[in-house]
Amino acid sequence: MHSETKELTVSVLTVKGTPKFQPAKEGGRFSVTTSTTGRGATSNHVVFKNTTMARFADILSREIGHMVEDQTKLAGEFDFELEADHNEAEPNPFITEIASGISQVGLKLDSRKGPVEVFVLDRAERPSAN
Repeated sequence: MHSETKELTVSVLTVKGTPKFQPAKEGGRFSVTTSTTGRGATSNHVVFKNTTMARFADILSREIGHMVEDQTKLAGEFDFELEADHNEAEPNPFITEIASGISQVGLKLDSRKGPVEVFVLDRAERPSAN
């Protein structure tokens, strides 16, 4: 196994204007919940509790399928909620739901091509019998 740098899609999470969320309440645990709103099955209400911006960027990275860098410069944990419209044509609905909803809380997600360090598996072997 070795590492190398490749030109891949990278998204950057930044603050757009004034953040519209509150510092998390003391003693809470991190959680993400999603529920369908009264507007029908094509809209979700997503609630983030005790979430750091680094953790939010990590969640976005895993769900979107490429690196998301936290460049918000916001420290601490926050509580925020998003109304996210679901695009039935999108294979991964989380992408359009969150991307369309983050501007509601004063965040912005921009994508670009950039250098990303990746690990390349050179060889794999079956384990030997003991």
